[in-house]
Amino acid sequence: MSIRKLFEELKKKDWRAHSRSITLNHNISDFGKEFRKNTIAMIVSALGLVAALMWQDAIKTWINNIIPTDDPKNYLIKIYAAVIVTFIAVIGIYLLSKLIPRQ
Repeated sequence: MSIRKLFEELKKKDWRAHSRSITLNHNISDFGKEFRKNTIAMIVSALGLVAALMWQDAIKTWINNIIPTDDPKNYLIKIYAAVIVTFIAVIGIYLLSKLIPRQ
């Protein structure tokens, strides 16, 4: 096939529509990857929430065994305990964040 005929064939084809189709297919592929990645992240977050709620219940029961709830003055002890647990949680989160590799 001569070069002239090749150029005529190329002019006949709608290359703009073809490039739009390629772009659309690429965007659909990206959407699928992002959808999968976000779905996995949501499932992992949901499992983390379930674990956190179980820990909350366990810790609450443990604290209620240590500090009886029938005495009205115990609210100060619970506030102090909450501050201490918050401090420990912040330190724990800080130390765990150091384990995550930087990109």
